Amino acid sequence: MAALMSCAGENISRQTLNEILNYPSDEYGNRSMDAMVRRLRKKSAQELQENLPVQTVHAIGYCFSSPAIVLTGN
Repeated sequence: MAALMSCAGENISRQTLNEILNYPSDEYGNRSMDAMVRRLRKKSAQELQENLPVQTVHAIGYCFSSPAIVLTGN
């Protein structure tokens, strides 16, 4: 999520996300990532009653489709 939020509004490739998550850049890694996003979407809908602002970008990867809010601790 941090990688997607840091580039809010930009498409991030599956290859880049696989590298960040230490997933293999193959069908297994892609399926693992898809399953993770599916679980996050489900949890967001159940726990927060909100849709997760992560959009699938066909043949590319994913995009965080909402402006990201950065919180800083004092």
